[in-house]
Amino acid sequence: MIQIINSLRRVRLRDILRKQSTFGSQLNYFFAQKMDDDVDFETKKKAFGWCREYLGGSWLEIEFKDFQIRNMHIPSSDLSTIFTGPPSQELEDLNIAGLTNYIYECSLPDKVSQLAQEPRHVLLRVFGEIFVEGDTPLLDTVIFTLLSERNHSPHLFGVFPEGRLEEFIPSRSLRTEELSQPQMSEAIARKLAVFHQLKLPLCKVPRWVDDILYRWTEAASRVTIEDVQEKELFQKMKTVDFFKEAAFLSKLVADTTSPVVFSHNDCQEGNILFLNDKSKSLEDNLVLIDYEYASYNFSAYDFANHFNEWTMDYSRSEPPYYKITKTNFPTRQEQVFFLKAYDKKLKEMGYLSDELGDYDERLREIQRFVAVNHFLWSLWSVIQAKMSKTTFGFLEYAWDRFCLYKDSIDNLPKDMLHRIKRPSS
Repeated sequence: MIQIINSLRRVRLRDILRKQSTFGSQLNYFFAQKMDDDVDFETKKKAFGWCREYLGGSWLEIEFKDFQIRNMHIPSSDLSTIFTGPPSQELEDLNIAGLTNYIYECSLPDKVSQLAQEPRHVLLRVFGEIFVEGDTPLLDTVIFTLLSERNHSPHLFGVFPEGRLEEFIPSRSLRTEELSQPQMSEAIARKLAVFHQLKLPLCKVPRWVDDILYRWTEAASRVTIEDVQEKELFQKMKTVDFFKEAAFLSKLVADTTSPVVFSHNDCQEGNILFLNDKSKSLEDNLVLIDYEYASYNFSAYDFANHFNEWTMDYSRSEPPYYKITKTNFPTRQEQVFFLKAYDKKLKEMGYLSDELGDYDERLREIQRFVAVNHFLWSLWSVIQAKMSKTTFGFLEYAWDRFCLYKDSIDNLPKDMLHRIKRPSS
């Protein structure tokens, strides 16, 4: 683990993006292309080298012409969005790096026999460009490594500054409508309970919300949009005083009584894999993936984010490529059902002598973070509107999430706001 961390720290992400080696100078160009065609020669050559170097065995014996690689296409509606071009100067000035995950399946040819416990297929994850901050790529890999060692995530076969090799798991992501199905909701709650009890050598002080509020507010406030068609909506967003809203939310979060746990912070359908293994329970068929936002945080935030995602459908093929259905937000009964399943799993693991109960107070805390969550993803989408080349209505989404944020604030209990002055925007 120490070797992995040190090797990653030796090559900062910005250095990777600016490498002057022959392949390094071409890396951004090749990975920035639309991935609808076959994988290009240089990408295949680099992937071939990584697989040989980190997997060994049969992978060392195959020739380049027999090496198989397939692009795992990311739909335009997936919010793990692909970006092209370098980060804009105003965002770069904030010391914000770029990262996205370009995903490939690498395989041995059928004619080659694999050795015992050797993978025939692996998933290659290459870091490219998406909005993140600081050591996010490093932290994501450290968390992935720790969870892999504890069998909570796919097996890790290799890690290098440009990306990593992971176990390839035949699966599909959940669909939005599945989140509300009682059996699936129960299984997700139980899965989240296990995740929340993980003990990792990370900062236990719940600074994540405040840190993200500050960083994303800074970044969003510096965004400029030149596209004529988007300018009107962008001007609408610019009427929002992001800093006042962030300061208000920071005070709102400071009063929370929600327990601190190891939170996923992005538990939505696209980050939950379904294995469809009939020999396993539904719970064991689910795998939580993508830990770029994972941190010690308030459990109510994780619940709030997940419940908000019940209303978000990113599978639309027509502009703006998403649909928000507010009436799909879980009812009180559905939220309590989720929390009871969560408590039951904690009790089975020995973390509770009885159910936590007091659902009114817990739902109240979730309600607090529903508002916070809407505002954070609104900021995120403003930033993506500047950086992303993917076809998605980022500004529309930013405005919709901001409106949902305002509605959520209006619906908060009066006593929750009596000491906090609300922004006028």
